[in-house]
Amino acid sequence: MLIIASLATVSAQGTAKEKAPTPDFVATKELAYCRRAPALSAPLVWVFTRRGVPLRVLSKDDDWFYIEDADGARCWVNERIVTLGAFAIVRAEAAVAGLAGPKNDAQLRAKLEPGVIGRIIACADDWRKLEIADGQAVWAPRSAFWGKVDACSSN
Repeated sequence: MLIIASLATVSAQGTAKEKAPTPDFVATKELAYCRRAPALSAPLVWVFTRRGVPLRVLSKDDDWFYIEDADGARCWVNERIVTLGAFAIVRAEAAVAGLAGPKNDAQLRAKLEPGVIGRIIACADDWRKLEIADGQAVWAPRSAFWGKVDACSSN
């Protein structure tokens, strides 16, 4: 009897859907519909219209994430309309220098206005390399960004 119970346990574990860990951040794919509750029939709160908007995951309910954006607004999004990845948004009060390298005296390549979104592709101490929409990649201080800014080894 003990052997049968052990085999049944192994069989049940083998067929159970393994639960993936809940990510700390996701980002919008295209249009991302934010809902009041985790259901397609729930009322829309607003719609994200930009690709790559970083969203902090507060909790998960089946295939829904309860998220918070950089401004602190919260809603539910379906996992099909978001993606994993190290996306960040410029959250500085004014434009930030996008530099050629991770040091203050590096050549200026771009000015990153507040609200610019990109993907973190490298880290060097307190610097992050951000790939922006036009394909250009620039360095800026980590403190200028909000999003998945500490995931440099998983990109």
